[in-house]
Amino acid sequence: MEKKTAIILLAILALGLGLRVYNLGSESIWLDEGYALREALNPSAKAVIASLHTYNGTPPAYYLLLHYTIQFIGSSEFALRLPSALLGTLLILLVFLIGSEISEKVGLIGAAITGFSTIHILYAQEARAYALLSVFGILSSYIFIKFLKNPKMFTGILYSFFAASVIYTHYLGFVLLVLHAAAFFIVKEHTHLTFKHWCRTQLGILLLYIPNASLFIDQLKNLQKVLPTHLINLGVPASIAKLGGFVVAIPTIIFAIVIPLIPRLKKVLTAQNLVQKIKIAIRNQNTVLVVAAIFFASYIIFIPRFTSSFFLTRYTHFLFPFLYIGAACVFMNQTKRAKQILSVFFIVATLFALFTYYHNAPRKEQWREAAAFIESKESAGELIIVIDQDSLIPFEYYYNGNRQRIGFPTYLDKEKNEQILLQAEPMLLTYRGYWVVFSRAKKEQGVYSGYFKNYHLKGSRFFKGIEVYHYQ
Repeated sequence: MEKKTAIILLAILALGLGLRVYNLGSESIWLDEGYALREALNPSAKAVIASLHTYNGTPPAYYLLLHYTIQFIGSSEFALRLPSALLGTLLILLVFLIGSEISEKVGLIGAAITGFSTIHILYAQEARAYALLSVFGILSSYIFIKFLKNPKMFTGILYSFFAASVIYTHYLGFVLLVLHAAAFFIVKEHTHLTFKHWCRTQLGILLLYIPNASLFIDQLKNLQKVLPTHLINLGVPASIAKLGGFVVAIPTIIFAIVIPLIPRLKKVLTAQNLVQKIKIAIRNQNTVLVVAAIFFASYIIFIPRFTSSFFLTRYTHFLFPFLYIGAACVFMNQTKRAKQILSVFFIVATLFALFTYYHNAPRKEQWREAAAFIESKESAGELIIVIDQDSLIPFEYYYNGNRQRIGFPTYLDKEKNEQILLQAEPMLLTYRGYWVVFSRAKKEQGVYSGYFKNYHLKGSRFFKGIEVYHYQ
């Protein structure tokens, strides 16, 4: 690595780290982080894994990391999010390394985009598994590239280990492994990697994953219980929704079946000169500028979605670095003037995005503020009802008052919610008054918001993502 490259890379890493730790603990723990906190607070690693068999749908790697983090540096907001911030910074370095397999300039551009991406900063400031998934995803891909170039046994073992680490972190990792398989079948004719070598790595992944098999099966069963109803509520036909988790897996399964056909498909595309036409279009300056202009406009239009946790980016952003590296390759093939224009686009879009991100606070649910407000109105003989038992986790994290607290579960089946209310009504009448705390993410589920309107509303207060009502 040249000295100039090293200096630029260190500057990108330093700025990236600064952006990720800035105001890291300023916002409240929100609902999704509460899930992670619940698992990590178990008394031992064994208890963490045992809890996942019942309560969560994610593999154990991140929860174990957070469990040991809490033991060493505590459970403040800053401490809980620090592993993600450090992993997000490590991701910048890994993107540089994987991009440097093409050229150091491509690596630097990819690292810069990753370092200043508000999407990656967002998930590097959350106590969730996404930053760890990104790191293992890019690291396994980097080793995969090394293995393609030189299929040594040690490199193959490393690949199996980190590929298994991806699916120990999140089940979306299976998508990445399928993409690795697709890449192998596409390029195997141009490498020394044989099908036998590839099968050995897959066997290694399978053996390493056996300890998680029982957890995977239990979590799949839990998913099958709730997902069909959820899919039906989203408008999925009942006949398809009954498949539950398999609906999500269908695209990956189909792709896995198609993978062995990729070499033939590649020959067909080459015969029709489609590959060459695509390459020519990418190199065309006007095409790139038009695409860049559309991207720039879209970036501004959708920027609010990119400064808060959003399911579309949440479950796909671990693949974004590959797009960054692709964009860097396109950039390097442009004329000097095109590079200047694209650089201006990138700088302006990045500054705008960063300004919006850091001035769009609060981005997370304000559980700290809601709990403090209720504490300030302390009165004997009152009950606090937190709608949805999971929302009770972040509320309990902040509440230090003396009132009794209970969590009302929310079911996708509204009849179950009505039954809970009927059973709870005699108990509610024994209190002088009660507070009802809604997470807006849960408010529309069930019939709770309509039910409490039957009581005398004494006051209310609204926070980011949370509504607080005081009834008598």
